[in-house]
Amino acid sequence: MPLHLSTYVKEEACTKTGRPFRTETEMVVDLISKALEYVTPEVILFDAWYGSKEILNHVAERDHAFITQSKTNRLIREGVKQVQVKAYLANHKKEFVAIDIGAEYYFCTEKVSPTRGGLTVKFVFLRARKNGRNTMVLMTNALDMPPDEVTRQYKKRWDTEVFYRDCKQYPGIGEYQARSIDVGVTRLLLVFLAYTILKGMACRRFFQSIFRGADTIGAMCEALKRHMFRMMIWINGATGPP
Repeated sequence: MPLHLSTYVKEEACTKTGRPFRTETEMVVDLISKALEYVTPEVILFDAWYGSKEILNHVAERDHAFITQSKTNRLIREGVKQVQVKAYLANHKKEFVAIDIGAEYYFCTEKVSPTRGGLTVKFVFLRARKNGRNTMVLMTNALDMPPDEVTRQYKKRWDTEVFYRDCKQYPGIGEYQARSIDVGVTRLLLVFLAYTILKGMACRRFFQSIFRGADTIGAMCEALKRHMFRMMIWINGATGPP
C-alpha cells in the first residue's frame, strides 16, 4: 500500500519557484522515517538505485533488516584489498548450490564482506542455471538469513512494479499532464487513494462476491464495471436481482 508521496523537483526549478531543494537520497531517507512511524516491516526492500551508504546506514541504524539488489561495480572485500563484484565473480569459481524458493529453483553462493559505508553485509549471488553467466547479486545486513529466504523476501519487491503499472493503466496516472507541481501532486495522491480503496474493498466480505477472486487492480476495476452494469439492468427491470 502507498503510505507517503514525495515529488522530486530539479534544483533549477526549486530556485525559480523558491522551493527548498532536496536530493533524491534525502527524500528517500525522509520517506523511510515516515513509513516506520506506521509500519514495522519484517524487512525493507529496495532496488539497486537506492543502495547508497546513506540509505543503508539509515535503515541499519534503526535496527531493521534490508535486502537490496547490488550493482556489479560495488566493492567487496577480497583478502586485504577490495575489488568490484564483477571482478570477484570472474576470479572465483565458487560452487553454486541449488535452493528452493517455493515455485522456482535457483543456484546460489554467498559472501560476507564489509562495505565502504562501514556496514558488514552478506552478498547472495544467484543464477537461474548452475553454470550460467548471468548473475543477480543481492545484498543484506541480515547475516543469519538463509539465502533461500533472502531470495524469497526480495521477490516481494516486484509488488512495487505491479503497483506503478496498475496506477498507470487503470486509475489514470498515464492519462494526465500538469503544469503545476502542486496540481500534479494532488492528482497522484488521488490516484494512490483510489488504489488503496480498491485494495481495502478486496478485503471486505461484501465485495468478495463482486470481485470473484480478482486480486489485481485491473481485474477489480473490470469486476466493478460488470457489477454496476448488472445493477443498472436490474434497476431498469430487465432481469432479476444480480
